[in-house]
Amino acid sequence: MIWFDHTAGKLIERIRVNAISREVRDGRPFIVKRRRYTAWPLIRTANLFFRAAKNPAFVYERASDWQRWESGCFRMLHGDHFQVLVEGRRTVRAEVLPGRSLVGHLDSGTFSQPLVEAAGRELRRGHGMYSPEFRGAWSHGDPNLANFLFDTAEQRARMIDFEIIHHHSLPAVERHVADLLVFLQDLLGCVSGDDWLPFAHAFLSAYDCPEITPFLKRELVVPHGVPRVWWWIRSNYVSGQVLRERVDQLRESLS
Repeated sequence: MIWFDHTAGKLIERIRVNAISREVRDGRPFIVKRRRYTAWPLIRTANLFFRAAKNPAFVYERASDWQRWESGCFRMLHGDHFQVLVEGRRTVRAEVLPGRSLVGHLDSGTFSQPLVEAAGRELRRGHGMYSPEFRGAWSHGDPNLANFLFDTAEQRARMIDFEIIHHHSLPAVERHVADLLVFLQDLLGCVSGDDWLPFAHAFLSAYDCPEITPFLKRELVVPHGVPRVWWWIRSNYVSGQVLRERVDQLRESLS
């Protein structure tokens, strides 16, 4: 059973329900996402696994729902300077944002604490916005390192890729904690042991919401069963011992 859960989890991680291309229109570069015709069974499988793993998010099965969510998030966060368009029944066209992903900085050896702090500030900005989808505070659903772009010129981060959404029934504080946890899990598996705790604290300090700390501490416990498989995947396959030690370390260090 554990083997099946692990295999299913790795397959879910690799699922790409949208075909992505890059085009230029009127001299402006755009990322074009088109929902694949074969996406429905993949999405259904992903959502079943998310439910088993107690992941509080899901993928919209209907392309029109995804188009509304993807374009709405982009417009809310970046619409003051960048364009996003819904085209046809399966396509969203979003202007290319400046900057490089945090994962790109990791790969090139330029990852640093200021980048983590910029991500914390940007996530906090997003969480402070009103979302018609939730009829309340907004949340991302999957704010991992790859979904933050750092703009060196402006020294700020921006969020991208809104393909996953939290369940609408969850209160804002639970959705916000889930977002924080996703970033911390990814960070845990990407940085060295010496950097892990300072980077995690830098991210949370820049997020600057002390009142959320008790709720976050409650979630900083490595679970068992299928949820643990998902934690392992989210943490980039670090060993179980390292995962437990770092999570315990962060939980105990939070006041």
